[in-house]
Parts: sequence; structure tokens; C-alpha cells
Amino acid sequence: MELPTDNTDYPGLEMLGRFDPFEAKRLLKRFEEQHVSFKVKGCSEIRSSLTRSWRRNWVEIYIRPDHKKKADAIIIEGTRR
Repeated sequence: MELPTDNTDYPGLEMLGRFDPFEAKRLLKRFEEQHVSFKVKGCSEIRSSLTRSWRRNWVEIYIRPDHKKKADAIIIEGTRR
């Protein structure tokens, strides 16, 4: 999935990605422990089909460009567990 590159909400920060709220909570805790600066934006959408509707929630995480390598390492570390 291609993420949008324009960032009008948090100038000077770049979007790290979109995450499930449970996963985002775990990542944000690790970012705080490792002193990675971040901003979050909660998002949702309602999808529907002929038979039902459902809500999809996610969290967009924005970080400073100079913290990208550290944040990527935390994400990779989390996938190894």
C-alpha cells in the first residue's frame, strides 16, 4: 500500500506508517523508552458491503526524519519477538 507523502498535519515530520491501535500502543511505549520524538493521529473509516458495515481503525505515526533509523530498528525488533 502506498502511503501519502504530503504532511500538512505535522510539518517537519514524516509518516512512519499506519498501524493497528494495539500495535501502535506497543511501538509508542518503545519510542518513549528510546527517546524517539513522535506525533500520532487516529484515523478510521467505515466500509460497507451489501450485507454489513464495519469500522476500520488505525493510528498514523509521524516522526522526525533523524529518528527514522532508530524507529525502523524498534519496528524490526518487535517483529522478531
